[in-house]
Amino acid sequence: MVYASATMPGTMGKFSGKYAVPDQSPAPTGGELLYYFLGLQNDGQTDLTIIQPVVTYCANCGDHQVPNGWSMMATNCCPAGQTWYGPVVSITQGASIDALVTSNVSDAFISMTYNSKTSSLTVKDNNRVFNWAAVTLEEYNVEQCSEYTSSPFEVSNMVLTTAAGANVSPKWSSNNDVVCHGSAQIVSPSDVKIIGTSSS
Repeated sequence: MVYASATMPGTMGKFSGKYAVPDQSPAPTGGELLYYFLGLQNDGQTDLTIIQPVVTYCANCGDHQVPNGWSMMATNCCPAGQTWYGPVVSITQGASIDALVTSNVSDAFISMTYNSKTSSLTVKDNNRVFNWAAVTLEEYNVEQCSEYTSSPFEVSNMVLTTAAGANVSPKWSSNNDVVCHGSAQIVSPSDVKIIGTSSS
C-alpha cells in the first residue's frame, strides 16, 4: 500500500474531500486491482474497521464483483454483522468525485457522488472511536510497475472535523519506501497525491 496517515486528537465526526481520478490513455492493463480512498479508522478498539468511499480500477476483474475499468463504491471494511458495501457505480477516467464519511453516536455514513450518481451506505456506529485518518492506494495482483497508473490520484479540499465540530489540520506522514517508487505526496494538509509508480 501507499498511504498518508494522521493520528487524530480525538473522536472524529467528519472527513470529506474531492477525488481527481487519473486521466490516462491508454489505461494500465494486466490483472491488477487498485483501490483508492480516504477513510477513518477506529484504532485501538477490538472491532477495528475503516469507513471509506472507494474508487476502484480493475483491468480484468474476472470473478471480482466490480466492473472492468473505473468504478466507485461506499465501503465499511469489514466488521462482522454489518453491511460492507454500497452500490457499485461505473465512472470514467478523469472523473471528479465528492467523497464523505461521517460518524456520530448512532450511525456511520459513507457517501460518494459523481455526475449526480451516488453510492452511499449507513451502518450502526457501535460506539466506535474514529481516531485515525488515511489517504490510501491499496493494490492486489500487481506484477509489474506498468500496472499502476503513471499519473496521480489526487484527494483535495479535504476537511476533517472532530465529533464536537472543531476543524482539524492533520499532520500527515507517508510511507514512501514502496516498490515501483510509489509515494504519497503531501501537497498541504488538505491535498494529497497518491502515486503508484514513477517508473515503468
